[in-house]
Amino acid sequence: MRATSPVIVGRDEEIGLLSSALDAVQRRSGRALFFLGEAGIGKSRLVGECAYRAYGLGMPVLRGRATSTGLVVPFRPLVEALSSRFRAAGTPTDPELAPYHPALARLVPEWRQEASPG
Repeated sequence: MRATSPVIVGRDEEIGLLSSALDAVQRRSGRALFFLGEAGIGKSRLVGECAYRAYGLGMPVLRGRATSTGLVVPFRPLVEALSSRFRAAGTPTDPELAPYHPALARLVPEWRQEASPG
């Protein structure tokens, strides 16, 4: 997985923020990144660079996308990212995620079925 250009020009501040966020994640301190802005300003390029760096550090990289056309699906990017990662593997069993399982199961239907008693 490699971004389209080996060099990002004029984005030192943004790259610094990405690096800090990835460092925090490696220390098991969660982070959320939001890429906002007008069309054509390089959001996709920054997201690609972030994914490339995370992948290089051995972190799982999940992908989800939003669209401005068609049916509106609440939380679609999150559902898509989680589903693509865990569909084949089943519900994550990490004890740290246990408190969040009911909320996550509402987003990923396959997990709802696995969580049902019986």
